[in-house]
Amino acid sequence: DSYIQQAEPVVDYLTRFSGLQPGDLDPSLSRHHITSMKSAYIKLRQLVDVGLRFIGHGLKKDFEIINMVVPREQIIDTVDLFYIPGSR
Repeated sequence: DSYIQQAEPVVDYLTRFSGLQPGDLDPSLSRHHITSMKSAYIKLRQLVDVGLRFIGHGLKKDFEIINMVVPREQIIDTVDLFYIPGSR
């Protein structure tokens, strides 16, 4: 796992959802690997280019937000896997 260093201060870590604690994104305090946004984007692009499949919830929107085109066959979205007609 890589944590991405933030350019702006984090106001709320939403710890109960994210698991992030204050200090996790601070290179001088964190026990995690901290990387730049550019490095993380390059790494992600390389994974897309070698054909890796991504599994997760709402990934189509996540890739749209970071302006990255990922072939449909490389995205396995749990939104689609566990869709129950008539439910939210």
